[in-house]
Amino acid sequence: MHTLPHRFDARLVPGGAFPEAEQDAAWMALLAASERLAAARSLDAIIAILRETARQITGAMGIAVVIREGDHCFYAAEDAALPLWAGQRFAADSCISGWSMVHRQTVQIADVTGDPRLPHALYAAARVHALVMVPIGVPEPFAALGAYWQRGQRVDPGAARRLEALARSAALAFENLRLLQAAQHSDRLQRMAVAAGRLGVWTLDLQSGELASSATCRENFGRDPAADFSYAALREAIHPEDRPRVEAAIAESLRAGSDYDIEYRVLTPGGETRWIGIRGQPAYAADGAAVSLSGVSIDITARRQLEAQREALARRLESRAQATTAERDNLWNASEDLLAITRPDGTLLRCSPGWERLLGLAPAALQGAGLAGLALAEDAPVLEAALARLRTEHQPVRCEARLAHAEGGSRRFAWTLVTLPGAPGDEAAEPQRFAVGRDVTAEHTAAETRRHLEEQLRQSQKMEAVGQLTGGLAHDFNNLLTGISGNLELLALRVEQGQVDNLGRYLDRARTAATRAAALTHRLLAFSRRQTLDPRPTEVNRLVTDMADLLCNTAGPAISLDWRLDPALRPVLVDPSQLENALLNLCINARDAMPEGGQIAIATCNAGEAVVLEVADTGSGMTPEVLARAFDPFFTTKPLGQGTGLGLSMIYGFVRQSGGDIRITSSPGQGTTVRLELPCHHPAPPSLPPPAPQEPLHQTAPGRTILVVDDEAVVRGMVVEVLQEQGCRPLEAEDGASALEILRGPAGIDLLLTDVGLPGGMNGRQLADAARQLRPGLKVLFITGYAENAALDGSQIEPGMEVLTKPFSVERLAGRVQALLV
Repeated sequence: MHTLPHRFDARLVPGGAFPEAEQDAAWMALLAASERLAAARSLDAIIAILRETARQITGAMGIAVVIREGDHCFYAAEDAALPLWAGQRFAADSCISGWSMVHRQTVQIADVTGDPRLPHALYAAARVHALVMVPIGVPEPFAALGAYWQRGQRVDPGAARRLEALARSAALAFENLRLLQAAQHSDRLQRMAVAAGRLGVWTLDLQSGELASSATCRENFGRDPAADFSYAALREAIHPEDRPRVEAAIAESLRAGSDYDIEYRVLTPGGETRWIGIRGQPAYAADGAAVSLSGVSIDITARRQLEAQREALARRLESRAQATTAERDNLWNASEDLLAITRPDGTLLRCSPGWERLLGLAPAALQGAGLAGLALAEDAPVLEAALARLRTEHQPVRCEARLAHAEGGSRRFAWTLVTLPGAPGDEAAEPQRFAVGRDVTAEHTAAETRRHLEEQLRQSQKMEAVGQLTGGLAHDFNNLLTGISGNLELLALRVEQGQVDNLGRYLDRARTAATRAAALTHRLLAFSRRQTLDPRPTEVNRLVTDMADLLCNTAGPAISLDWRLDPALRPVLVDPSQLENALLNLCINARDAMPEGGQIAIATCNAGEAVVLEVADTGSGMTPEVLARAFDPFFTTKPLGQGTGLGLSMIYGFVRQSGGDIRITSSPGQGTTVRLELPCHHPAPPSLPPPAPQEPLHQTAPGRTILVVDDEAVVRGMVVEVLQEQGCRPLEAEDGASALEILRGPAGIDLLLTDVGLPGGMNGRQLADAARQLRPGLKVLFITGYAENAALDGSQIEPGMEVLTKPFSVERLAGRVQALLV
């Protein structure tokens, strides 16, 4: 559709005024149309009159009748050579009729082709050259009447004025039609209401006493609809207990001229009792005398029965509510818990008698106190946080907090806090909280006692395991010491006897025993997670494959091994020997969990920046309690004497020290899976060079001064002798304080060689820091029996510092000294 101009003020150019006779005929037609419109009883009749009359009074080629429907215009009728929009609807702001109604103005356009904002092609096709559009209805137009003229057709200047007159008559006709339809609708509704509501109609003649009633009215009173029903019969039907009240209501209505409105019981001829509702109005003569009483009746028996049932139900509910309230009060008064109603901030509004029984606090005295303020100082934040959570989470919040007793001491309570629902229709009321505190003091004390006893039991088990461990260690060390001391004694004996041939065999035996002792201490360090690792790039698949025979022999013939190795596995940076020990121990544990046989699956795969090594068995599995303690030192499920509980703990220490992680999944009867996750090593593992042949000692730093600090005289003497053999000049100190005295002196010192664990309150690392304060840049070599990171508390060593772990060979000591002094 086209866009309308803001104002239509073009005037029609007359092609010649109507002759006077024709003008008179037009006005006569208007008068006739006004009478016909006044008698019209339908919309179609009004539209037909408008179309006919408009053509007569304007001489126009076409006529349009448009009805407004909200924001749209409906072209109800259109007469033209080519109807443009008959039967269509358009937005009111997109057509001429809409503009006329919205602006309440008559639109006159003398030449549609001269206006660029109109659809010229459509008007040309319909041969429309000029038009007039008149709104119908005031103050808000609800329709419009239009007239169209062809080019060359005579346009009377008075056409618009006559159309406006016709529009005024049409407005009255439309309004009459609306009122008629509303009245008809109201009458239908009234008849429907009387029929649907079973309303009986009656009239009582007060002069003659005759009662006129409808069939429905007689049915309401339980009478035959076709039989007579006198006023005497009606009075007789009223329940004797209600009759005085009915007569009083009639008298009051007649006296005051008010409505006669009453409900009462009636007795039907069949013996049934019904409830009847009566509503009537009196009528009066000119002299003021009451002449009649007319109204309606309705059978309300079902409603009164329902009301009676509701009243009975309400009484039962009220009785139950009273019983519930009494029961609640009994629970409130007898409860052994602390019960309280509080504001959202914890301010106490009401407290149960249990507060006095449990804490010696009178409920009345607690009103206005803060719940958190009654708690011990260290527990008050717990209650405050619980109340804050309740304001946002809107669900029960639980916590534990201790409250002080009036006579001293405290008791522990398990608290449950909830939000109480507000009263219906009282949304503005402040929400309240309900707090329940259950006394768990005895339970907590019992739990603490149980935990203490369990800890004592665990400590006893640990001591038993330590006893087993130390007994085994003593046995092993005695064997090793026997081998060392015995061979040294034989060596001394042969020297005294002058038998110096083949003395090397005694030295080899003593050295072998010392090497085994070093391996034993290495295993102890692994248990304590302080062993010194030798991480190397390692191919896990190759390591597993190389151990295949050993693992098969360890598992035994009743257990099969399933290999699931990822061919694209990346290398890792670990100590290969420790990884071998870990894998062997896991297979031993898996074997022990399957005494009747089963399967062990060994799998590898890549997982992000980690390489996974898994060992899974089909054995008995672990309970959640056992699984939770699997890595605890000295914890074992094996019979006494068959395990110390150190295996998984040592594996855990190795994996975590290597920068990895270990996880166990298990359940009873479903087997166990141990998953080792080791960090990847991206460079390819280099080939290991063959060990260099030992060379005889030679002097490495002749003339250099080295300060040796060690509280163990045997070790210190051995180190001093080795350094003297190398041409160095050693100085000795047994602790940090004596070493500092030397460092403060004038002697030149090229290297500080110190044990980490020194007596006297200053360890080796602290001594090195103090020495560098006195002598910046001083070279330092630490010697220790622990791992590097454990010995130095995890701190990073600085440039010019190195660590040598015990036990060490003379060659390693000389090599480290030479490397630092170069």
